Amino acid sequence: MIVNFMFFSYYFRKQKGKMKEKKSINIRPRLNLFRSKIQWDYKRVFMGQKASIAMLLKAFSALRKGITGNVRASKRLPLKLHIESTNICNFNCKMCDRKSLEKIRGKLNSNLEFNKISELIHEIKPLHILLQGYGEPLLYPDIDKLLVLCKKKSITVSITTNGSLLTDRVLDLLLQFPPRILEFSLNGATPKIFEDITSVSQFEKCITNLETFLRKRNKNKTTVKVFCVLQKKNLME
Repeated sequence: MIVNFMFFSYYFRKQKGKMKEKKSINIRPRLNLFRSKIQWDYKRVFMGQKASIAMLLKAFSALRKGITGNVRASKRLPLKLHIESTNICNFNCKMCDRKSLEKIRGKLNSNLEFNKISELIHEIKPLHILLQGYGEPLLYPDIDKLLVLCKKKSITVSITTNGSLLTDRVLDLLLQFPPRILEFSLNGATPKIFEDITSVSQFEKCITNLETFLRKRNKNKTTVKVFCVLQKKNLME
């Protein structure tokens, strides 16, 4: 069953009608907030995906609790998981907290066991997973197994990457099991500033990989984003 946004529109009208009867509640700000949030989550989680009855019940249960302002969270939460699959990174960005964390934890060079991630997914049954953290997600040795599992479970995925590791193998993997969102971290618009911030000389490679993925991806399946951490060195670029 393909999820249709008409379900959300119908639900909002129904809830709005019920809540208008309670004159003491100002529902407009709450409805506007949830409308914008749900529109974004709908695109991220359900666009182009087949949704099971269990997935719909999970989504609408959380939505209802949020709109009605119920202090008790839905028993079907959480809807999304944020997973740091690895804390290993091939960049050394000046603004990253890795350096301070290494003073506390020691060297960051570990990967989360795939079995633990798999158990977490089976227990929580999330609708969406974000792969992001202090490490580069594409360095995770079991990234292929994770994407296959998410595809099998109809879980949409967002990945934040520095864009340097899109080899032919990784590119084929992302095209075969496309993430809903692929976000490129690009903190410099010129090779010099890029290298000053990241401490690596891979500007041209990252740009080429971004352009290649934009050209080969299915626009209906993957949204590409580029973000930058503004700082003194790149502010005027």
